[in-house]
Amino acid sequence: KNIVLAMSALAASPLPLPPPCNVLLRTKTSLQSFKVTGGQTEASLDEAPPSTESPCALLKFSPAGDVAVVKETKGTGDVHLVASDPVTGSLALGSSTVLEGTATVQAADFSPKGTFLTTWQRPSKEAGAPPNLKVFEVATGKMVAAFNMKNPAVPGVSWPAVEWSSDEKVAMRIATNTLFIHRGDSGWEDGNVLERVSVEGIKQFSVSPGSSYRFTTFVPEKKGKPAKVAVYGFPNNLKTALTGKSFYQAEELTTQWSPNGAHVIVFTHTTVDTTGQSYYGSTSLHLLGADGSGEDFAIPLPKDGPVYDVKWNPDPLKPFFIVLSGMMPAQACLFNAKCEQLFLFGEAHRNIVSWAPHGRFVALCGFGNLAGDFDMWDINKKKKMGSNTTSAAVGYSWSPDSRQFMVSTTAPRMNVDNGVRLFKYNGAGPIGKLDLDILYEAVWRPASRGVYPDRPQSPLRKGETPPTIAEKPVVARYRPPGAGARGASFAERLRLEREGKAEAKKVDRTTALNAKYKPPTGASKYAGGVVGMAPVGAAPVTKSKNAIKREKQKKKKEEEE
Repeated sequence: KNIVLAMSALAASPLPLPPPCNVLLRTKTSLQSFKVTGGQTEASLDEAPPSTESPCALLKFSPAGDVAVVKETKGTGDVHLVASDPVTGSLALGSSTVLEGTATVQAADFSPKGTFLTTWQRPSKEAGAPPNLKVFEVATGKMVAAFNMKNPAVPGVSWPAVEWSSDEKVAMRIATNTLFIHRGDSGWEDGNVLERVSVEGIKQFSVSPGSSYRFTTFVPEKKGKPAKVAVYGFPNNLKTALTGKSFYQAEELTTQWSPNGAHVIVFTHTTVDTTGQSYYGSTSLHLLGADGSGEDFAIPLPKDGPVYDVKWNPDPLKPFFIVLSGMMPAQACLFNAKCEQLFLFGEAHRNIVSWAPHGRFVALCGFGNLAGDFDMWDINKKKKMGSNTTSAAVGYSWSPDSRQFMVSTTAPRMNVDNGVRLFKYNGAGPIGKLDLDILYEAVWRPASRGVYPDRPQSPLRKGETPPTIAEKPVVARYRPPGAGARGASFAERLRLEREGKAEAKKVDRTTALNAKYKPPTGASKYAGGVVGMAPVGAAPVTKSKNAIKREKQKKKKEEEE
């Protein structure tokens, strides 16, 4: 009876629906917000009043999506901290908090809980100029710390320069040959420095997610010494690294932590491949255990060649990652945390891995200099849901509810056909489209984990089929007149042999020796037989004045003798 009553109460008071997803577009004239409704077969973009009536140079949301950083190009140009409307997603700059002295800010980043904001601006050359790296408290807009930092756009310089642990109790900041560990949840005066970790030549660092305070340091190779990456733990493993590895041919490094912070993928790359195998440089992938296990795996590539992308599943309970590598068509493979291959997705012209926020769906895309095809997969079922294609894709991202995939064409990469296209999670669509004259950026308003439920695929409607890419007509290669079926050039024959479309043909020596020369029709049998001899019947060669003069001098000299 109690169970029946409880079920009746639940039916009488249904759970509140999650808020609608919102898209914000940074255009040439304003910052516009749109509420996305529908989504099964068609999605509509309902425009809210513009957040700004002037161009916007910077847009960045907090992880929960409740606050955004906006920087207008007109007026003072200072950075605004703006609250986001929970329904329309619009940003009301009229009631925003202005951060003083931020008119030249070029980069900004939030702490994991959105409590603090880090900004960077170009350092001033004037004597006594204020520091260019600043930390603000979001709730009050008060600057709590300021430091000096080089340009984060320079390769090898770590950004963000200040990183927090997931609970924001610990913050770390990089400086010359030193990594400072601060109390992240208290005042930023000099007394809050907990530790100073000396690392000669440190250029990058990265703090792990999760409850443990782990971090990586990277020192690039220099003067014949190999590059080195090490994993440390705070507060007990600062003197001796939990694990580490040295590399040659590692000019740059990218680290990717697993969502639970137990493992880290180390992706090294160089601009020049000394072996000469790749025009785009060399790459390598390693998986290091950060939990003290000492695990060190060289990730076996699913296909030999360059590594295009590697991404962890965002779900902390599913420590899987996908590697996309090999000469085109590339191969994608799903690995577990032991570097064991779980599933091969097959070869295709793809160079991007994009996970949906819940980790159930993943998009394998061929954007950039590729044709724009993409596949949608259900990882739980290891099954492809559908495929589609889009042109001139520059930006791409999943909605926070994992039900829609947005592709954008933006300037300055593309100055024509700017706009956004929305596709269903299985690739169907576009179910929504918006064209603009000039679009600089298109972003979803993010949401905290748990706001939107993790939903499986919806059953296909009666008569509905999974989306597929239409077969593209095969364009025949150009062949010059008289080239024949096998092509006229030596390079063309070599290419056909490599592709297995032509077989090497052995020349019959006897036939070649007995072959008789057949002169062109109407030409003498001596035509072309002697180099420099004119064909019979050709016009006499006219001598130059100098030649005639030399002949006369020679004849006169002979007569005198």
